[in-house]
Amino acid sequence: MKRSHFTLSIASLCAAMVYGSAQAAERENAPPKPKPGNIAPPGEPEVAPKTPKIPDPVPPLATEQDFVMLALRAGRSEIRLAGLAEKKAAKPEVRAFASTMVKDHTAINEELRKIAEGLKVLLPDVADKEVEAIYKKLNELQGDKFDIGFLAEIAKGHTDDATLYEGGRKIAKSKEVAAFIDKTLPVIRQHIDMVADLTKKSAP
Repeated sequence: MKRSHFTLSIASLCAAMVYGSAQAAERENAPPKPKPGNIAPPGEPEVAPKTPKIPDPVPPLATEQDFVMLALRAGRSEIRLAGLAEKKAAKPEVRAFASTMVKDHTAINEELRKIAEGLKVLLPDVADKEVEAIYKKLNELQGDKFDIGFLAEIAKGHTDDATLYEGGRKIAKSKEVAAFIDKTLPVIRQHIDMVADLTKKSAP
């Protein structure tokens, strides 16, 4: 009786091992299950889920006229916000930087207006609602909070400016526009470096 029971146990164990091996083989040979969001019909490759596209802060440029219009608008924004900082900045170095901004961008915009006349670009005189909203928000801040907020806005604005000018250089056809961009882009990059330095000094 004991031998029969032992033989039966070995037989059962062997059967279990064979069944387990068969299941493992089935799992190895089975096609991979589709991941959530990547469901594809049998025989077709899985498709990665689409990522929502984030709009570019600087719209694509088609013509030199597009560049001149957007560059003038950007310059007006910088002058508007820097003019506020000349009055409200807490730190003398931030006020000095704001004055540099007003001076540089006023000169840049004067040159842009001459280029615009040659290209027959119509320049709207209406206020930029987005810039006015930022102006109002900054005007409510005081002291160091104003300095930090102002520098953050100028850093973002100048990063967009650099992208705009780089794009303008690629589509520039006239020597006048190309030369203007080549001369102005280093000034914008210098402003970016100045903002970065002031931001470090203004950090709490």
